[in-house]
Amino acid sequence: MGAPLGRRPTTEAGKALALRKPHQQLAKANLAAARSALLRADLARSKTKVEVPFNSYVKMESIEPGLLAGPQSQLAQLIGTDAFWVEAPVPLDRLDWIEIPGVNGFQGERGSAVTVTQTTGAAPIVRKGTILRLLPELDTLGTQARVLIEIEDPLLLKEGGAPGLPLLVGAFVKLEIQGKELDHVVKVPRVALRDGDHVWVMTPDDTLEVRPVTIVWREPDSVFVSEGLTDGERVITSRLATPEPGMKLRLPGQETASSDAAKAPGAAAEAEAAPEAKEATP
Repeated sequence: MGAPLGRRPTTEAGKALALRKPHQQLAKANLAAARSALLRADLARSKTKVEVPFNSYVKMESIEPGLLAGPQSQLAQLIGTDAFWVEAPVPLDRLDWIEIPGVNGFQGERGSAVTVTQTTGAAPIVRKGTILRLLPELDTLGTQARVLIEIEDPLLLKEGGAPGLPLLVGAFVKLEIQGKELDHVVKVPRVALRDGDHVWVMTPDDTLEVRPVTIVWREPDSVFVSEGLTDGERVITSRLATPEPGMKLRLPGQETASSDAAKAPGAAAEAEAAPEAKEATP
């Protein structure tokens, strides 16, 4: 027998439509899209909270509530509190005397020790630092190299630290870099130098000897000599009107001589016994 009058055979599409399967699939698709949108919203919301991976304080804010912040927006400027860096100029001829990581074969992670002093109205602020690295460029005049010095805990925030004033950002500081030790050198007053690299020596028989010396380090008031002088020799620092090698000299209290010798600037008519500085530090 055929189908009843007025009815058609039921198809699979008709059954699915009768069971509202297309509506169910659409609802599932809408649910999946909503879940995906929720995940994107959660991800976007998580990016609205910025976490800094180091200890710091806010130097400047450039955002306010209600303003729109994009990926390239500058929100704030931060300054790390774990350590401060100081750029210091160093004369090129002094680089050999300090230890810099990666320079002159030095393989340590930390270079020469540095004493950092900031002058205040009361007692000066003193911190210890180390040379971190040598910067690749000279100063603007092209005469001095630049090194980077790291100062740990400049604000004294660590627990158990000594009390005191914090080191201020942007302040001018005085740096004393620990140099290499000099062995078997003699410290001579700068006024004792003649013609740049000679000294006048008072010999054991009280005569004048003009002697060349090798200078390995210079300071404002003195120099360090590695060759040309020995421990205990007398170096003349006073002026001689007509110095001649071999001329007779006298010390204070002696009655016969043709000139005077001095121990130090301002102490005329004495000769200085050159002390040996076995471990002098530039």
